[in-house]
Amino acid sequence: VINGSPGGANQRHLWYEGISTSSDFDMMAHVYGDVTGLASSGVGIMAYENATSKWISMELTSSGLSYNAGTAGLNGARSGVLTATAYTILPNVFIRIRRVGANMYVYYSSNGKNWVQWSTFTTTSRFTTGPDRVGLFWLCERTTGPDLNLTCDYYSRT
Repeated sequence: VINGSPGGANQRHLWYEGISTSSDFDMMAHVYGDVTGLASSGVGIMAYENATSKWISMELTSSGLSYNAGTAGLNGARSGVLTATAYTILPNVFIRIRRVGANMYVYYSSNGKNWVQWSTFTTTSRFTTGPDRVGLFWLCERTTGPDLNLTCDYYSRT
């Protein structure tokens, strides 16, 4: 269970595993919860390049599922953010980020078995060399409103 209270702008918390910037990986999670009224909040998975603060994420938000990429320290204002059109898969979704060689893939699923590819891109189009941290994260970019209370009951990285 991921709980967070509004306390200020630009709060991000990443529970990560360190990996080599050239490592292939396949990261999946199942996230769900009531996101009604949780503007500027979310929970999901992230691939992060520590040296440059570049990242990509799949996150469940009050708008639905979104895929984002940008530059920010974990507790800094986001810049250069690419936000793909949110899909209204609420409040229960499986999400996945996969790297194979020079390419990365972003997927979502309603059941964790039948994956829909949302995006594909070269690793160097989003990162300088490649992510060196991957894992679960939660985001709260607001100072008022209800607490964030979402659940991730499954996480895997191979």
